[in-house]
Amino acid sequence: MKIIIDKDKRITSYAIIGELQGAIEIEDFDFIHPIDDYIYENGRIKYSPNIDRLKKLKREEFKDIRNQKLYENITVNGYIFQVRKDDLENFWEVDYMLKKGEVTETDTRNWILADNSIKTFTYSELMNVLTAFISRKSKIFDRFGELSIRISMCNSVEEIEQIEW
Repeated sequence: MKIIIDKDKRITSYAIIGELQGAIEIEDFDFIHPIDDYIYENGRIKYSPNIDRLKKLKREEFKDIRNQKLYENITVNGYIFQVRKDDLENFWEVDYMLKKGEVTETDTRNWILADNSIKTFTYSELMNVLTAFISRKSKIFDRFGELSIRISMCNSVEEIEQIEW
């Protein structure tokens, strides 16, 4: 087996057959983890989790959670609204119409709720949904920022695994 290592002694690639330019010849080895979780040191391959890669994976996991939480239905005054990206365009349209003076806060508009029922709301009530979404978004991004900072300070697999949303 032939391996290529980087400046940190991490294995970046290997070949069982054929040539691999600049490779080190070693005995066959079974990789059970991603190859960059191994280092080559003192003539041996050792398992050594790649903390930087694990930090990136954890942060990606939290990005997914952040996005899921961001676009979850939102309850305002007892009514459940959908606030997915496409739905938000409708709320920004309400904001635009108010700012342009096309409607007043007391004018009404029918709105389809998360359960597909239709209810009439004032433009002011619909703006409260947008305000609630923006407030929630701020809190979610604050939490994501806190977690990202904690992840960046980790020095071990155990520390990374302990961080939960």
